[in-house]
Amino acid sequence: SAARPPGASGLSVDVTGADQAYLQRFNLTDWPHLEFPRDTYFSFSLDPNGVEIPDGATVSLVRMRDGDWNVMAGLRLRQDADGGYEIGLELPDGSLDDTWLALPDGWSTAVLGCRPHDWIGIWVEGGAGASGEHVVTGMSHAADFVQVIILGKADGNCSGGTPSGTVHVDDATLLFAAYPDVWVDAEAGSDAAEGDDPAAPIASLGLAAMLTSPGTVVHVAPGDYRESLVLPVDGEEGSPVRFVATGGRGTARILGSEPASSLSWSVLADPAEIGLAPGSDVSGIWKADATALGLDGPPRFVVIRTADGAIERLPLAREPDWQVATPWKFHEFWWAAEGGEEVTTCDPVADPDCDFGDRSGEWLIDHHDDADPVGVEPGSLESLGDVTGALVHVKDCWSGHYTYWRRVAEVAEPGRVRLEAMPGEWTEGCWFDHLPSNPALGWNSKYFVEGLPRFMDTPGEWAFDEASQAIYVRTPDGRSPAEIGIEISVRDAGVDLSQRSWVEIVDLGFLLFEEEGVRVSNGGDSRSYGILLSGLDVGWSLRGLYFGDDPGPGSAEGSQIRTLVLRDSTVHDTDSSAIATWAGRAEDFVRPGITNFVVY
Repeated sequence: SAARPPGASGLSVDVTGADQAYLQRFNLTDWPHLEFPRDTYFSFSLDPNGVEIPDGATVSLVRMRDGDWNVMAGLRLRQDADGGYEIGLELPDGSLDDTWLALPDGWSTAVLGCRPHDWIGIWVEGGAGASGEHVVTGMSHAADFVQVIILGKADGNCSGGTPSGTVHVDDATLLFAAYPDVWVDAEAGSDAAEGDDPAAPIASLGLAAMLTSPGTVVHVAPGDYRESLVLPVDGEEGSPVRFVATGGRGTARILGSEPASSLSWSVLADPAEIGLAPGSDVSGIWKADATALGLDGPPRFVVIRTADGAIERLPLAREPDWQVATPWKFHEFWWAAEGGEEVTTCDPVADPDCDFGDRSGEWLIDHHDDADPVGVEPGSLESLGDVTGALVHVKDCWSGHYTYWRRVAEVAEPGRVRLEAMPGEWTEGCWFDHLPSNPALGWNSKYFVEGLPRFMDTPGEWAFDEASQAIYVRTPDGRSPAEIGIEISVRDAGVDLSQRSWVEIVDLGFLLFEEEGVRVSNGGDSRSYGILLSGLDVGWSLRGLYFGDDPGPGSAEGSQIRTLVLRDSTVHDTDSSAIATWAGRAEDFVRPGITNFVVY
């Protein structure tokens, strides 16, 4: 308990409510803000310092509020008939509790506590051994967590005379309940449970992350966890926050997908709905309203996931149809364009740059079927008709090194289309080495077109209509997507460890995410130290793992990713990189963005 007047960090509270100096904290932690749903405490030292509080008046000392400024718990001070002091609770409805605790003379320590939707309480400990506590249960709150703490804003709440004098407060500390172990089970758990006992696990990793502190071990039971994991707190060196699969490697999977069974499916009856002529074969095509999934474009992955965990990816409806004869030759049976700005009439095989004037950064031309290779599906841009809004994957015509993903913005004439960049693309045009002076679309640019529902001519293909939010699937066997284990990716990242330090992720799987399975994306003054990733299974994402930090000029010393270990892990089935890194721009270099990165 405190036994001194407030020092340089202390506060004198003018109880009249005039000339106020008070402390306020909005968002209890730095980014990412901790939205702690369990026991939250605010402890401080208090000396009434001889203030005079008229009969019937109380002075607000501390208030816990939610983000909409509703009171969750408050602590108020009053003076009794003998001149002594008492503190009591302000309830969420603004009324005062009937029980008041006496304060000893001089300095004492007071604690205000709150567990949302459950209880609020006060504790007092005095220098002479005097102590007391009082808890009120059955509380109803407007929010799930405390977001604002206000200390020393003496609003009076007076009926009659005005209080006078100053109260001294000091040694203010914000405290959260600590959980050395948290047990999680998606199937058998409940987020209403306490989670500190394997017999009473919680259900979600998101809640588990909220309950962590340095040294916490989160024990993840076998099963599927359909969520993204974001850690709001750091561990400490020697006391990391750990997430560990209790059943060992491959038993606990964090999924970025939702099952097709969560949607209501019906058989497509009218071919015209997807742009086909009357009488067209639409057998096996099912449709559902996917609004509930919150998609802002076609999902990256639609897959069949069997009971044993095997995953088969279904292709977005495309022309030519998906066909791979040699595993590394994904582009072998794509169509070959006849030109970019113009149809090429020279022979680039004999004279590689003779077609340079025909190339383009945005136009693509193709009028005829391909004769080579044997087995390529007949067709061309011209045979597809109006493909406005379709997506095009096209390789550069010079080396085949670059593959561009673009949307058809315009069909100028049959077989000649103008392409536009997708949101977030680095460059507007399709340029070799990103140079506008070196256009990359032209003769023999291999390409395919996808995304229009009318392309669904092969079992297993699917399409998404952004305007109506309808998703269509031509199932392989004609059964409903809900029956055959179809999953649809909806979440961006599996686990985001940006700005986090001293964290260990062990034996977990991160599958079917739109962007990355694991992400550490820092910048400015942020840092991430001491991250261990062990025994992971990362797959079916744009990139498996992404680590980036860009500590530019003026950034704080030590801001970087430091001591990052990836060991004994599998990364597979990614649309781009297995492991992608970004360590800053050369022209802005002040220190490496990533250092001591070990993979084994």
